[in-house]
Order: sequence, then structure tokens, then C-alpha cells
Amino acid sequence: MNFNFLQLASTTAISCVFILATGACRKRSPKEVPMTQVSQSDSSPSSIPDELGSNQLGSLPSAVYRTQVQSPIHWQPWTKETMEYARSANRLIFAVIAMPQQSDFQNILKDLASDPALLTKINESYVPVLIDGDASREIGQLTVDLCAEIKNAVRLPLFVWMTADANPVAWVPATKSQPGDVSKLFNQSESMISRMWLDDTNYVLKNSMEDNANRRARIGIRKNTKVMSQDPSKDTLASLRQLTSLYDPDSRSFDLAGGLF
Repeated sequence: MNFNFLQLASTTAISCVFILATGACRKRSPKEVPMTQVSQSDSSPSSIPDELGSNQLGSLPSAVYRTQVQSPIHWQPWTKETMEYARSANRLIFAVIAMPQQSDFQNILKDLASDPALLTKINESYVPVLIDGDASREIGQLTVDLCAEIKNAVRLPLFVWMTADANPVAWVPATKSQPGDVSKLFNQSESMISRMWLDDTNYVLKNSMEDNANRRARIGIRKNTKVMSQDPSKDTLASLRQLTSLYDPDSRSFDLAGGLF
């Protein structure tokens, strides 16, 4: 399973992640302390905003959002207000990045909502956020880098756990080939993430922030680096042929591009 935990600066730090994930250095048990009771600082008690008690997609103008307005998952929009809700509740955000060009996301979200135990966990332990990668282009572009970090082609929908500061903690592409695949994928990933969060919240916050800062720096370097072709006419023709071979007229998108134009 391609799954990325915190990107750490040293082998020692990486080893510590797996120790935490297996519970060898646990400070407390998930059964003893619900995630909603873990504050980012001892002096900051959690306060659950009323908005987190229901689906808030409303009439957002997006094909992705319109399909989930009636979902029992308490989906929130991708806004600054939602980030503040997560901060107030001392919860991680569970984001699902999808695109209307890839309609299979509806089946995956349906599976999430149809599992009672999983539904309760999503609504009560996280701030669920649905993101249309086509409408929020900056997030759509981020999926390219996230998938590249786990050496994977762009695959959507993408499950992303992130902090209230929008720093990705972990992510995994969601796929479904058999009944129960989605629930199994979520539970396997979430069990390790919640254990890390409970064991040392500040550790998760600090490393995800450093990781995202490094990611932004890499993107900035790439953006400002000009790569000049030595043979523009030849390279242009080769690129056009490659794009043509990837284009799928049924989905009206490019294969392996995650729906990105």
C-alpha cells in the first residue's frame, strides 16, 4: 500500500514514526482518550463548533459537492473557517480530494458513508473536508506533488490527513476493486495516524509543518527554474504526440494526470 507518513529529516526520526505507529512508545491508549480530547497545548481545551455536527456543503457550485449534499458524513467546505473549526476542536482534518472528471469518487464516498463505525469515526474524531480539485486548482496541483512523494502516478480521490494549518500529515490514494476495500484502506491508515496523534500531538504538528515548508521550497525552486529546450520544434512535436496518446475521449481528460488538464 502506497502510504506516506511524516516526511522526516533523518533515519532516526523515521524509525521513531514506526515505533509510535506500533505503540511501543505510547503515552496513552486510543481507547482511553478520544482524539477530540487531545489538545494541541495543555491550556487549550477543545470546543466543538456547531457546524461540525452536520453536512455544510449546502449549495456550493460544484459537481463534486452537489453529489454529497445529502451524505451523512459531516462534510465541510475547504475554507479558512473550516480550518478554525478544526483548531477549535483540536482535531485533524480528514480531506478527500476528488474531481468531477473521475466519477468513481462517488462510489468510494458512498462506501465511507455506508459503514456505521467508520462514519462515526470520521464525524466524531476528524473534521471531514471534501475538496473539488478542479475548483480549488492549488489543491489539485498539490496532489501531483503528494503522489510523486510516494512514487505514484496521480490517482484520485486522494485521502489526506492534515493539521488545522493545512499541513499534510499522511495521504493515500483511494481505490476500490472489491467490497470493503475502502473501509479497510481507511481503517489501516487511520489507526496509525490516530496513534501518532495521541502519543505526541506536538510531534505531529512540528514535523508536518517542517515537511510542508520543505515542500513549498521545492515547488518554488521548480517554478522559478527555466528549462530551455535545445531543439524546440522536435521537443514540441514529441510532447504533442505524447499528450495525444494519453487523451481519453470518454472522460475528456488525460490518463495518468488525475483529471488535471
